[in-house]
Amino acid sequence: MPIKTFKTKDLYFASVLYAEHVSFIGITFVSGIGWFEYEDPELCEEKYSDYIARKLVVNAKAYEESIKTLKNLIFQQRGIKSI
Repeated sequence: MPIKTFKTKDLYFASVLYAEHVSFIGITFVSGIGWFEYEDPELCEEKYSDYIARKLVVNAKAYEESIKTLKNLIFQQRGIKSI
């Protein structure tokens, strides 16, 4: 039985999950679009609901670092030098 995961192509929400220390699996590219994959889909759905409702509070510095980290991972997988 395959493990259930949560996938999103939204870099900013993926960064929220990363900043919140949700278990990150990796990035998969499908037709040129990067999909960020995380464990614990129930937790991710809860956080997504709070994110959309603007109720989710995240440490600003952790969020900024998460955006940079995920962008760097995209660049690495694409063979592009990061900034």
